[in-house]
Amino acid sequence: MKGITLPQEGSYGVGMVFLPMEPNARYYCEGIFERILKEEGQELIGWRDVPVNDKACGVSAQGTDQLCSKFLSKIMNQITLHLSVSYTLFVNV
Repeated sequence: MKGITLPQEGSYGVGMVFLPMEPNARYYCEGIFERILKEEGQELIGWRDVPVNDKACGVSAQGTDQLCSKFLSKIMNQITLHLSVSYTLFVNV
């Protein structure tokens, strides 16, 4: 993710989610995801679409095509910071 300055080591996490391909549905889901991150004491740093080789997928998998995205999240809450970042991200997903 170019142009992003990472917070102090140990105070951020990386996660991966599958989102709808249709732009309006995708933005709606991203908004919900960002709201939940905030409720859990985190701040979204940024999104990144993960490149996918569609030709490697079978016919049935191509019929359910989704967008694979990574996100970076900064832990803002000091209580949450003392918990495992992995656990906190898992709760949100």
